[in-house]
Amino acid sequence: MTGAARGIGAATARRLAREGARVLVSDVDVAEAERTAGALRELGAWAEAFRCDVADRAGVEAAVAHAVEAFGTLDVLVNNAYG
Repeated sequence: MTGAARGIGAATARRLAREGARVLVSDVDVAEAERTAGALRELGAWAEAFRCDVADRAGVEAAVAHAVEAFGTLDVLVNNAYG
């Protein structure tokens, strides 16, 4: 999920995690993304942080590849960021 470090993105990540989703919290601010992912893990969710700038195609492709490698599949992509 892009733009997931704070605000609507973080709230959406929490909702998906509560529903049982494994969440890749991606954002240009990786420190904030890690804080959000950490909070999700404290709730018992499977979450990882990843730096992603949606204006950079290679970065987006790397985020998708990381999600597939980390979680085994990519079922849903939430684009909450703009670039």
